[in-house]
Amino acid sequence: ESDREGMRIVIELKRDEEPQIVLNKLFKMTQMQESFGMILLAIVGGQPREMGLLQLLQHFIDHRIDVVRRRTAFLLKKAREREHILEGYKIALDNLDAFIKIIRGSSSRADARENLHRFSLGKEIVIKLDKDTTNLTAEAGMTYRQIDAVLELQLYRLTQLSIDELLKELAEVRERIAEYESILASEKKLRSVIIKELEAVKKDYGDA
Repeated sequence: ESDREGMRIVIELKRDEEPQIVLNKLFKMTQMQESFGMILLAIVGGQPREMGLLQLLQHFIDHRIDVVRRRTAFLLKKAREREHILEGYKIALDNLDAFIKIIRGSSSRADARENLHRFSLGKEIVIKLDKDTTNLTAEAGMTYRQIDAVLELQLYRLTQLSIDELLKELAEVRERIAEYESILASEKKLRSVIIKELEAVKKDYGDA
């Protein structure tokens, strides 16, 4: 029988036939049901191993835990690096007039780099531009990496809109850092990440 939904086969039995016996014969004599063997082979500790289904699943789970932990640690490292740069931007923005004055009064990029570093540590700077001593207001020392990032920052990013964007990004990065740290600190939370990802795979590729 066929229609727009597809096709099906209907077998009508005589009154004295046993349905289960007929079904068993169909399974045996046709490809309605097949059985086949599987070798559950996996690489464990760099060596191929045969194992049962439960062992295979446990090794898969252990592997996912390792993958998610490593990935989270990598993302945490990248987020902390970005936070470090954004904190440097914030220090520069909080002391914008002094930073511009130091950069303009420095004889070279290298000179500006050293002057900004001294300024951020609260040390006295004499600016050649006007022979005046810069007012020291920086509250935290800056690393050379932060200073290089500030020196590469384009001036148009110092508008109020861009400042708001930088502060918003800093808040978002800190939220991500807190989330990554909580995942790495909690086996239960790490496993919940794995479960969520497996459910997404099931939704995309699973079938009845």
